[in-house]
Amino acid sequence: MLSASWRIAFRKTTGLKVKEPIEKTTKEFLEKIGFADIKIKVTKKEGLYKISLQTNEEEQGALIGYHGETISALQLLLSIIIYKKEGKWTKILVDVGDYRKQRQEQLKELALKAAQRVKFSGRPVSLSGLSSFERRAVHMVLKDDPAVESFSEGEGKWRMLVVTPKVEGEAEQNNQINTNDK
Repeated sequence: MLSASWRIAFRKTTGLKVKEPIEKTTKEFLEKIGFADIKIKVTKKEGLYKISLQTNEEEQGALIGYHGETISALQLLLSIIIYKKEGKWTKILVDVGDYRKQRQEQLKELALKAAQRVKFSGRPVSLSGLSSFERRAVHMVLKDDPAVESFSEGEGKWRMLVVTPKVEGEAEQNNQINTNDK
């Protein structure tokens, strides 16, 4: 359990750099949960603070977790801790050993293969077991493909992404609806 003094020790940084407090908070948090030997690098790009963690392979696996569940939980917890200390929400992205970049590449490949199967067979393809972040990444890869469309259906852990052939004339109908809305 985090002590109250540790939570309050973070001073509000109005006008000051936020990178150093984020790095310090991340280091303290990781030490408290048993990860002391980790290299932490914080970078800022377009209002997003990326927290890059580098460690040995065994610890990387523990920090990433099954299907990235641990890294997502770590990101959420750090966001909340930083919010409590800073007094405002700060967008952060936690990455361990370039996991996020590699996962993006895997998702792009998965999306393109699903689209290829849909184009070849003319039948919908369902992709299950994806987080909301991963489903969004697949939707973004397929959004400009004129032959397929994607949507999510279901709820909770049974939510899945479905890739279907785009119905001819649907694009024109959607375009006409969008034109009429203006």
